[in-house]
Amino acid sequence: MDKEKPSFMASVAERYVKARKSVYFNSADAASRYLKTGAHAQEHMGILDLVRFGRASTVKMCHQMKIVSYGEKNRSRHTIIYLHGGAYVKDVHFQHLNFCRSLSRKAGACVVLPLYPLAPEHTCPETYSLLTELYKDILRDNPGRISIMGDSAGGGLTLGFTGHLKKIGLPLPQRLVVFSPWVDVSMTLNDHEPFEDKDTMLCTQGLIPLGEAWAGDLDTKDPLVSPSFGDCDGFPDTLIFTGTHEILYPDICDYYKKMTGCGVNVRLVTGEGMPHVYPLYPIPEAREAMSVLLSFLESDNTKSCHT
Repeated sequence: MDKEKPSFMASVAERYVKARKSVYFNSADAASRYLKTGAHAQEHMGILDLVRFGRASTVKMCHQMKIVSYGEKNRSRHTIIYLHGGAYVKDVHFQHLNFCRSLSRKAGACVVLPLYPLAPEHTCPETYSLLTELYKDILRDNPGRISIMGDSAGGGLTLGFTGHLKKIGLPLPQRLVVFSPWVDVSMTLNDHEPFEDKDTMLCTQGLIPLGEAWAGDLDTKDPLVSPSFGDCDGFPDTLIFTGTHEILYPDICDYYKKMTGCGVNVRLVTGEGMPHVYPLYPIPEAREAMSVLLSFLESDNTKSCHT
């Protein structure tokens, strides 16, 4: 994206996010207290408030997870698996549902949103096991194209899970799309302090305990937890979005360089002055991001580039 001043609506959205910032992101102590209280252990938005989101969605239980779907899988030649963000401890948000509904309609795709198990009651290996079984089902039942997409923690999970699929020998998806992916859960590869004041949502010290809870018995530098430490050679065409006003920005840029070094067909779209996961906000920059996303999903090939 061109280096332009953020839109008025983007500025409003950023102030709104700052005002509603979750307290457990503020410090390591706050995150640890949050993990101990169990306040995060909730039934996924009741029945996900389906009345609010209409009949376009369906919910079913599969592999011990609720699965929300948008679009008709039998009528769609493209299935998109969407892995939601939330630092691996936060429930699915209405923004995720709204985005998936819109994506299904605009892309003519069946969007599958698994409500995967969250930390600290559940850990990374358990979730990988369940997602693998779901992916096998989709491979068997949906012969068309498959893409995997995710935001923040879900973006990191998208990349880590793709590496896992490669390791166990399953066919890889045709496309990957990630918004502000959390690629280094250990938070050790870069100095994030210069971005702390810019990020209205995340705090480095608050993220570390949440990442450790998600890792469970694994090291936070394990590639399943932090794809920055894994192998991305042979990955499918990938589209990455990031904002310059987020603490994950340097890690994301490094991961993009890692992918280009491995010969991956990857594009990095940088939103100047944009906050964490900005393509999910109701702002003009998000509409532009959606246009880029749809073109990417429809293209036969992409070139490695940074815009």
